Amino acid sequence: MKKTILSGLLITLISLFSGCSGPSPWSGVPFEEAKEWRSIGVHANAAKYLRANGFTMYDAKPWIQSGIYNPKTITEWHRAGFEPFEASQWMEKKFSLKRAIEMKRQGLTIQR
Repeated sequence: MKKTILSGLLITLISLFSGCSGPSPWSGVPFEEAKEWRSIGVHANAAKYLRANGFTMYDAKPWIQSGIYNPKTITEWHRAGFEPFEASQWMEKKFSLKRAIEMKRQGLTIQR
């Protein structure tokens, strides 16, 4: 009887501990790199999105420092040829990417 109770308790404890530790959101990202992403305030899913789109932490950092945190926004504005600070200025004035592209093609810039 004691063996059965102890076995059941052991199985329960193993199940509890293994159930608590799901896969890390940073799985697939080397530990040191994940630490760098976290140091600039980028969460796992955003870092994975940016990495999948060719960004390193060093590429993303100026965008974060410019106040642009959304990885999709960073990627779209970067692909359209905008620098981080420039993009933040357009966004601050509520220009869409499409409109900012049109204005930039006409040689116009935005001033703070």
